[in-house]
Amino acid sequence: MSKINVKTLRKYLKEIVILALGIALIMISNIVPTDKNTTDKNEMIYKESNKIDDNNKISSEYFTEYYTSQIKQFVSSIEGVSNVNVIVHIDSTDNIILAENVTSESEKITEKDSNGGSRDTLTESNNKEFVIIKDSNGNEEIVVLSNHMPTIVGVAIRADGCQSYVIQEKIINAIKNTYGLKASQIYVCW
Repeated sequence: MSKINVKTLRKYLKEIVILALGIALIMISNIVPTDKNTTDKNEMIYKESNKIDDNNKISSEYFTEYYTSQIKQFVSSIEGVSNVNVIVHIDSTDNIILAENVTSESEKITEKDSNGGSRDTLTESNNKEFVIIKDSNGNEEIVVLSNHMPTIVGVAIRADGCQSYVIQEKIINAIKNTYGLKASQIYVCW
């Protein structure tokens, strides 16, 4: 072989080896499980079945559906009442406070030059991670310090059989006492 062919062959051989190493690294990275970022892992543990939105709040739709289902089930159980429709209006100010480890560091450097001038440099860094506990089975959960659920603001109920004021009064009193509402926040019709 001539010198040109050997140089060309070496050049291509190096490129082929680098390409093969790159492919091997990609394949290995897909096989070996990687340890994801702690905050991503925390979010996946806590966000179950779409109850949690991207702002770490339980969705107001979840509570609306929950309260609607509860009230509909109760009203449907009253004798003579059927074909129940319920609308629940909630204030969507749910507030979940998660336990966090917060690490803050600051460093101040003062530099002085030979002419008597000085320069201050301030460096700050903050790191925040959610606190996770493991139970005896090895399941991980984020520690929740407090959870203030949204409250019901108003309820509207339409059902067959509510023509009787006695039944309307039973429904209004039950909802009023169960959820702490005023009678003016509950509307029952047929």
